[in-house]
Amino acid sequence: IKEPVVEVASAASIKNKSVSVQFPDEEKYTGIGARLPIANFQLKYIGKDTGIEIKCTTENKKPYYVIATNSTTICKLKGTQLCIPLTLVDGWNKVEIDLEYLLGSIGQRFVSVESVTVYSSCRLRKIFFSDTKYNDWELPYKLRVLPILETQFKKLSSESTGESPTKIRS
Repeated sequence: IKEPVVEVASAASIKNKSVSVQFPDEEKYTGIGARLPIANFQLKYIGKDTGIEIKCTTENKKPYYVIATNSTTICKLKGTQLCIPLTLVDGWNKVEIDLEYLLGSIGQRFVSVESVTVYSSCRLRKIFFSDTKYNDWELPYKLRVLPILETQFKKLSSESTGESPTKIRS
């Protein structure tokens, strides 16, 4: 990648939830206020537990937290926290979380996103919100994850065959 990314990492002895990056800083700002229901993340799985926490406001003005983590395999609701499994593969991943659908499944109506927290350990490239789920090719080039995956594939192919990534075999 030739773009800046944020690496959220912790020492092996530190619990992952103690190291995170949060948008916005809730001490300085009141919230994101994003009304688009699909949260999109481009993150690189680096082989360790990681998670995403999204604070949402519902129609009754009550905050709900959608927590996606790769350390759980079941969905569970505990008070205002909805935990869902996060399945990641090695390398870069495109993660789409439909907040309207998830909150609707527990009888709540999504209004807006107030904050996003990403827990270690991963690399974070982009976070954006959309009105619907889009295929990679439908997104503007800067928001696509496919070019990254193509570059990863070319690099792996050239390493395994010893050939230049631009050389085409027949």
